[in-house]
Amino acid sequence: MKKEDILHTAKLSNLSFDDSELEKVEKGLGDILSYVDMLSEVDTKDVLPLTHVMETTNVTREDITSDTLPIEEVEKIAPDWDDRSFKVPKVM
Repeated sequence: MKKEDILHTAKLSNLSFDDSELEKVEKGLGDILSYVDMLSEVDTKDVLPLTHVMETTNVTREDITSDTLPIEEVEKIAPDWDDRSFKVPKVM
C-alpha cells in the first residue's frame, strides 16, 4: 500500500501519524494485505459458506400469554409510580 493511500485513509479517518508511526502502519498494513493474498490462494470451492462458526439452532419457546397483575396491584408494590408507569432514577 502506498504512503499516499495510507495518508488519504488516515485523513478520512481523522487520524494523524508522524513519520515513524507512518512506517509502522505501512509495514503492518503490508503484512495484513500479504496475509489476505495468501488466503486467496486457498482452494475453497468445496467449502460451504458459514453464518456462524458453531452449528447452532435457535431455541425458542412458544409465546403463550397469561394473566397479569391488575394495575392497582402493580401500583401498590411499585417503589415509585406515576400514572401507570414505573419511575426509575436516571442512569446518566
